[in-house]
Amino acid sequence: MGKYQQDATQLLEYVGGKANIAAVSHCVTRMRFVLNDPAKADIPKIEGMKVVKGTFTQAGQFQVIIGNTVSDFYNDFIAVSGIEGVSKDAVKSAATHFMRGTPYIYQGEELGMTNAHFTSIGQYRDVESLNYYEILQRQGHTTDEALEILAARSRDNGRTPMQWSDAPPHAGFTTGTPWIGVVDNYTAINAADQVNAPDSIFSWYRTLVALRKQYKVISEGRIEMLCPDNADLLAYRRWTDEEELLVVCNLTGHDTALALPEGWQDAPLLLGNYPAGSRTALRPYECLVLRQSR
Repeated sequence: MGKYQQDATQLLEYVGGKANIAAVSHCVTRMRFVLNDPAKADIPKIEGMKVVKGTFTQAGQFQVIIGNTVSDFYNDFIAVSGIEGVSKDAVKSAATHFMRGTPYIYQGEELGMTNAHFTSIGQYRDVESLNYYEILQRQGHTTDEALEILAARSRDNGRTPMQWSDAPPHAGFTTGTPWIGVVDNYTAINAADQVNAPDSIFSWYRTLVALRKQYKVISEGRIEMLCPDNADLLAYRRWTDEEELLVVCNLTGHDTALALPEGWQDAPLLLGNYPAGSRTALRPYECLVLRQSR
């Protein structure tokens, strides 16, 4: 449990308790809640918390702005609430790894490593980012605004040291001084914690790689994109003469109606990131991969 345990417990109470949370996730600087009854959230008390920078509601989600420490806060919130948080890493990786072509896994992606969210421009090394920061300042952006933009766009986000363990000060990467700083959430996101954990992001990627080797339809099959007018879903069919797959991914933080094509309602589940549920709707960031013989 981390240093935000008390604040996380408070936030859990103020959003209406565990029973009021249908789903929770985090992205960039915010936590996103899908609440069963939004009226139960005590917004004044939430906004009065020292760790909270603001709140807003968008696309049916109640969002709490935490800032650059959101990853650590989120991990403590999941721990104190006992809620199974929704990871977008699973749906994003499934959406691409079952497509045609050769997928690649970039350093740390298989652990769910995050963008750096550096708090000072002095922590960046990328020349493009340093120049862009100066441009943003000249355009009138505040320091915080410029840093938030870099947190989403800088190439340095993909260059931070590999997070091998929770060992300070550099996550087991080196006993020396790395050329760029380690992301400060390495105590919660690291290889040592995930390699032997069956429900980890690493194990999910390991499964994706194994399935691609096992089923030729993934590496060699033809593809047909489905539901092109539904912005909430990414769906496609893969097939060979012997077998076929159906991949459907909910790209949103809310439930999305699902109408499976004819003949797929009872198809065996090859992979999914939720416990078995209804096949008439997908839960937030849920993916389903169905397989059947032809």
